[in-house]
Amino acid sequence: MESMTAAAVVLAAGDGTRAKLKERKQFFSVKGSPLFAYTVDAFYKISCISYVVATVPEPTLTYCEKEVKPLFDKSSWLWFTKGGDSRHRSIWLALRYIDELVKQGGVKSPDVIVIHDGVRPLVDSHSVSQVAKAAYEHGAAGCINNLTSTVITSEDEFICQSLDRSQYMSSETPQAFQWSVIRTAYEKCSEADFETGTECLDLALRYAKCNAKLVQSPETLFKVTYLGDLWKAEMLLTVKYNKVGIICRPSDGSARLSSNLVSMLETQNIEVVSGLKGVGEIPQDTNNVIFIKWYEAMECIDGPLVDAAHHAATARFGGAVVAVMFFKKNSALMESTKWYQRLKSGVQRVSRVHNRVTSYGVAIMRNEAPDWLKIATSIAGLILKRDVGLSGQIIVLE
Repeated sequence: MESMTAAAVVLAAGDGTRAKLKERKQFFSVKGSPLFAYTVDAFYKISCISYVVATVPEPTLTYCEKEVKPLFDKSSWLWFTKGGDSRHRSIWLALRYIDELVKQGGVKSPDVIVIHDGVRPLVDSHSVSQVAKAAYEHGAAGCINNLTSTVITSEDEFICQSLDRSQYMSSETPQAFQWSVIRTAYEKCSEADFETGTECLDLALRYAKCNAKLVQSPETLFKVTYLGDLWKAEMLLTVKYNKVGIICRPSDGSARLSSNLVSMLETQNIEVVSGLKGVGEIPQDTNNVIFIKWYEAMECIDGPLVDAAHHAATARFGGAVVAVMFFKKNSALMESTKWYQRLKSGVQRVSRVHNRVTSYGVAIMRNEAPDWLKIATSIAGLILKRDVGLSGQIIVLE
């Protein structure tokens, strides 16, 4: 496995009409980045993948080069090429593009090609490594899953036959192939295959005489096909790509709010690091920071907020910074106080400096028995939703 050179083809050129969205589903924005960028990111973290070629609609090539490619540090790791009007044509165009890159010296010729749907963003490194290794050993490999629904055939809207689902499996991606196997399959396949075919493993079997090794896939390999799938993927990606650090002073109000925030976020399966004393203690992979301080101690907030925003901005898909202050109950002059103005100035500065980091100020009006759970729920919502429309604003809570 260590000597194997692998490359990935991510298919993101489809129409996605079944999702019934105004835009192609692979470009649906999840926390400011297109859905398929999260799929690409999954491959970025897999050591055996040397580079990725993504097929996209031709009109989006400029957007992808300017907005998606900079998310990844290595300029020669992610490449874009136009896709075709069918799945097999897109794959064939990607293979030919890799040929050109190899001839130009931009990349090395791979031993194995991994092919994956751009709208399966929750692909895990274990599945990719498994199919790549199996393809390296057997020529071809693909993920499969058991059917969960009964399969029938029909004619004129009436049932003809019910099939024994235990005899059938659903074919998933990722799939992987030795370079020579996949090239041979596409060089020999027919125009009818290009027009209507969708199964690469079948092409390898029929044209390259290679019987693929089948690998059981996890449930998270689901494909975003319908609108409900998109909501599910967005929820799971929110959990996967969020980690929260809480900076607070050791006072009763701060501690109680911090404790409730930890409980609230952890029920959403969000990892939280609390009890931090300053920006310097924020763990490297934390993309959201919450400041909780009594307003009397806030001599300057701009610096710490901007420092935290710099940290959040290093995360591939951005993050959020929330600054919380406490004010006296029914303070009619709250907005004229220097502490309120410092809070407003700080969050607005972050909003101007970092377009990939949302920033919010939270002004809590103190009373005798604050509803800490309700307040924590509202603040957690800012982190999870990251509403760009509210960035740079002050939210007043009681």
